[in-house]
Amino acid sequence: MRASGLRVLVGGAAVLAALAACRLLWQSRGWPLVHDTPLMHYIAWRILEGAAPYRDVFDMNFPGVYAAHALLLATLGPGDLAFRAFDLGMLAAAGAGLACALRSSGAWGGLAAASLFALYHVAGGPWLAGQRELLLCVFLAWGAAAVMASIGATGARRTRLLAGAGLALGAAILVKPHAVALAPAVLLWSWRGERRARDLAVTILAAGLPGAVALAWLWWSGGLAAFVDITFGYLIPLYSRLGRNDLLHELVARDYGAAVLAGLAVWSALGIVALGGILA
Repeated sequence: MRASGLRVLVGGAAVLAALAACRLLWQSRGWPLVHDTPLMHYIAWRILEGAAPYRDVFDMNFPGVYAAHALLLATLGPGDLAFRAFDLGMLAAAGAGLACALRSSGAWGGLAAASLFALYHVAGGPWLAGQRELLLCVFLAWGAAAVMASIGATGARRTRLLAGAGLALGAAILVKPHAVALAPAVLLWSWRGERRARDLAVTILAAGLPGAVALAWLWWSGGLAAFVDITFGYLIPLYSRLGRNDLLHELVARDYGAAVLAGLAVWSALGIVALGGILA
């Protein structure tokens, strides 16, 4: 296949994905507050009213979740429309981060990534709106964009980009601690180049800054001891014993599994063809 034909094929697939995402986004404009959102709104409201997190309101979520919902309540309010704007804003921010991270992959890489991410999110229905995973992906996407931008960068610019990646990683950990799994890769990447000692130190400090601020807030509000007790006495012991089904089992067991697998196969094939064209 010629390079021009390959570009048309990949570009057409990316545009179709974007159009499908736009259609689902338009249909989602009237989604109501459901699932976890009212609970997080309630806890954030209690905190804004003076309650100590974890001590006065028992919950296992990390402080970044409460901060996001408290900010939303204090700015846009608690209604369905406000939360719909919040969800779409986070989706746009995550898509923009993915597009920036994939700028070097060609003209269509960023559009395809953002469109597929939006399709996955909106196709899940109202219960996925504003979930912790979406907020997590905003920070991870921009952290990835900073890391990708640091490739080829030198001197102070590389240090600034790595500091941004570390800050994004630290903020992501405050939403869901699972993000700490990416820390070794980010720190190893920072340990490169002529200023590697400085870059590593700056990345570590930037990654720890959100956590330090959160712990200081919990101490000041009186919820630090309860947070430590819930995390190590309840959350970790509970989730370490829970079982999980693997992804393939979940796809095969559900009605839409065949369609999902077929779609993944098509996109994987297009990716392989596109990669072959780039490397040729």
